[in-house]
Amino acid sequence: MKVVLIMGYCGACRREELTNMSVNGVEYKADSILISVPKTKNNVSRLFAVTDTKRGVSGIYHRAMTHGYH
Repeated sequence: MKVVLIMGYCGACRREELTNMSVNGVEYKADSILISVPKTKNNVSRLFAVTDTKRGVSGIYHRAMTHGYH
């Protein structure tokens, strides 16, 4: 649940956009996480980054994705 909240907040995503996302749209970089939104309200894909490492947001996301926390 934390992962979905982080993605929704950082990406300003709508419900439909969150449900259309998949793990394949996540790319880990050294200091950030790039997340692809494949289908939006306007049928245009977009990309956003989670970079808030100071507060540990990307750390929470990374742990959740690697350990399967829900």
